[in-house]
Amino acid sequence: CLIDADRSNSIAFEHRDQEQLLEYQQPDWQTAITKLEAVYHGFSAVTKNTPFSPINNQRNRIAQTCFDIGQKDQGVYTLTVPTGGGKAFIP
Repeated sequence: CLIDADRSNSIAFEHRDQEQLLEYQQPDWQTAITKLEAVYHGFSAVTKNTPFSPINNQRNRIAQTCFDIGQKDQGVYTLTVPTGGGKAFIP
């Protein structure tokens, strides 16, 4: 979402005549949440085709931390995660 928003914002700025193509539509949040949770579960899944991975183990810990923090009151939080940590999946 973040990458798409950044690109959309750039397009709207650079091509003002096409701004109407970027009209906002209410997202289907439940579908997005379901897909995101499937990705998170994939980080921790150990199957025949997906053996234990230290990287996915770390991604799972990061995802769980984000989920736990997401249960707190609204506020401004920071997230510092190295490349490959799964930041792009975190809403």
